[in-house]
Order: sequence, then structure tokens, then C-alpha cells
Amino acid sequence: ITFDLDGPIPFPVFHAITASTEDSPVNSPDSPTLELSTSELELLKKHASLISQDLETYLICSPDIFVTMDENGRFRAVSPAMTKILGYSLEEIRGITIMALVHPKDSLGVPAVSRQLKENDAKHIQIQRRMRHKKGHWVWLEWNLNQLQDGSIYAIGRDIHERKIQEQTLIKTKEELQRAYNLSQDMIITLDLQGRFLSSSPACTPILGYQPEEITGVRYPDLIHPHDLTGASLGEERRVLQ
Repeated sequence: ITFDLDGPIPFPVFHAITASTEDSPVNSPDSPTLELSTSELELLKKHASLISQDLETYLICSPDIFVTMDENGRFRAVSPAMTKILGYSLEEIRGITIMALVHPKDSLGVPAVSRQLKENDAKHIQIQRRMRHKKGHWVWLEWNLNQLQDGSIYAIGRDIHERKIQEQTLIKTKEELQRAYNLSQDMIITLDLQGRFLSSSPACTPILGYQPEEITGVRYPDLIHPHDLTGASLGEERRVLQ
């Protein structure tokens, strides 16, 4: 007896369960068999149904998108989170290729991904791509992909849009600070706790004549005029360093 667990979930819990009894031998000698009585078979079906229900509940509640695709990247099944994240209904997305939703600058390249999985003998790979929302804007998703021997691709997509926006804002802020650091006419320096130069801005050269890399490691007091090495001012500086 061979049966598949048909149900509302498009993701297979078990691909197939094969059972044999003395009265009904399995035709294929290569098929894996389980010697089960009728009551055991019914119990197995019941447990499989409960697992299927639990998985369905998980997929419905999960904030991540679960998808299955063929070897060409065409969606065969998607979880409800697809609608929440990208706005497409299950009917709208089924049959569309994932490449059709990827930002042109983030070309997914399903064949390349497949080769990477096979060549690296990786169980899965992780990629980040911008995906087109039904309303036309782009949403950053992080995908974990796994390919089976038959070429089918299983993937989980997580919404990382807010995180990517924060990362991009941080990078932009850092670039602006670096630009101000480079263009400032004032010398900006960092010192360690022993008063040695860790870094200095380009203004170091016109002010002191040193290239920034030349002054790295030099002790701050070594550059002070001997007449200025005593007094309240230097003491305050030492207290700050300490």
C-alpha cells in the first residue's frame, strides 16, 4: 500500500509512506517498506495528520515566507507570509519565477545559485535581494535556499528591510563624518590612554608638518614645547588621559 499525504499544506511532511503485509506485497523490490498492521497504519496516518496540522499552523503564523520552486525558480507553493510581506496572493504568485520579482541590480541567477549549492556541497546558502512589492516598491529579503536532488528549491525569506535601511543610514552617516574629518581645517586626533597618537586628520600636515601616518605612535607630550610641560594646563591634560 502506497499513499501520499494530501492536504492543504504544499510542503511535504512525508513524500510517501509504503507499507506491506503478507497479503499485499510491494511490487517494487527497491521500495523501502514498513511491516505494519492495519491498526499501526491507521495510527501512523493519524500521527502524520497531526504533524501536517502543526506544520500548517506554523506556516500560517510564521512571519517568514516559505516557498518551493522548481529548478528554474518558478514558484510552486508559497506560505501566507508572501501576502503580508510582498502583497501577492497565493494565486497571483504561483507559476511566476522568482527572477521576475528581483531588483534588476540584484539579479538572483537561479542557475548560478544551483551551481553554488552543488559545487560547494552546501546544505544551504544565504543571499539578500530586493524584491518587488505588489504596489511597486522594493523590499529587502534575506533568503536561505536549499536544493534537493531532483532540482527543486526550498527557500525561506525573511523581511530585513528595516535593518537594511538602518545599515544604509549608518554607512551614509559614516561617509559624511569621514568627509568632514578629511576636509576640516582643524586637526582632529585620537590618543590612547598613554597619550600616543592613534590617528590624526589630514590637517595635521599643514599645521605640524607631519603626515598622519608619521605621527601615529608618537607620544603627545613629546610634541609639546619644554616650557609648556609644567603647570596646571598639562596636569589637566594628564588627568583627562588617565
